[in-house]
Order: sequence, then C-alpha cells, then structure tokens
Amino acid sequence: MGLIDELTTVFSDVVFPINKLTRRRAALRGSSLYLPGLIKAMTTEWSYKKIFSAKLAGGKRDHAACIVLDVSTSMFGL
Repeated sequence: MGLIDELTTVFSDVVFPINKLTRRRAALRGSSLYLPGLIKAMTTEWSYKKIFSAKLAGGKRDHAACIVLDVSTSMFGL
C-alpha cells in the first residue's frame, strides 16, 4: 500500500468521516410515517412499534474546509 493510499484512508476515516445520513429506515420516532412499518404494525396488531421513518442509513461525507493565509506585516517579523 502506497503513501497516497494510506493518506486517503486516514483522511476518509479520521479527518473527514461520514457525517450525513441519507437513507430512511424504520424508527420509533420521526416526523413521517414509514409505510412498510405501518403495514407490519397493523398485521401484528400494533406490537411492532417502528412506524415512523428517520434518516439512519446510507452515509455520505458533507464537509466544508476553509484555508486562511495571513500575509500581514506582523507575520514577516518586521
């Protein structure tokens, strides 16, 4: 494994981890109903409780980076 591959792995796992979930799954709480969970709850006489949907799966990276360079005279030691 080369240096570039190692740096890519470290940056993707440690520096810029997955921080945004995109896919919906069944959940106990949420703002919208999850139709497969609702059907399963009705067929089990409401013993199945996961009738809402929440974004819990399918992660992606959503980061912003800002690079600032200070070129003022105080940085030149004058």
